[in-house]
Amino acid sequence: MTFRGLKESFAELLQSSPALARLSVLAVTAGLVVLINCVRPALSSLEERIGALGWTLTADAEPEQRITLVVIDEASLAEVGPWPWSRSDMASLVRAIDDAGAQLQMHDISYPESRPGDAEFIAALGAASGAVIAQVPALQPAPRRPSRGPMTHPLAGVSCGRRLRLGRPELFGLPAGYVASAAGFSRHSQRP
Repeated sequence: MTFRGLKESFAELLQSSPALARLSVLAVTAGLVVLINCVRPALSSLEERIGALGWTLTADAEPEQRITLVVIDEASLAEVGPWPWSRSDMASLVRAIDDAGAQLQMHDISYPESRPGDAEFIAALGAASGAVIAQVPALQPAPRRPSRGPMTHPLAGVSCGRRLRLGRPELFGLPAGYVASAAGFSRHSQRP
């Protein structure tokens, strides 16, 4: 049936019974709405696939190497020895990571007390292309405030002074101090 044939059939239906014609228009409209609602999820998925096509066609097959985690796991403990490792071993690790081409080393370990080999370790951190060492706020109340070394690079305008209540007891307490690395580390290790 052609479009002209449909048009003529609809015109005959409209002339013979206007109520039936309106009902037919409503039924066709309802059918289109149901069809669109059924097809929309598939169209949405199709849109996502087409949008991702540019990324998948030009995807790099090489494994991601911009971020590498160097972890202290059971194998490294078996090879190097129990934790904490000597500052000499840590200096060797920093140099090996730097020699591998790392642009920035982020140590999520603080070194709060001075130990033998600090000078070698600090020199290795200073010679690296970039190194940042953790500073950890102590949220648990303690008999004495745990503070070690100088706290460096504070965030201006950021404070833990506000406490969330939300109808419950305080969710977060105020920091009772911090644990930072010994004073010698701050000079070389805090530059990004």
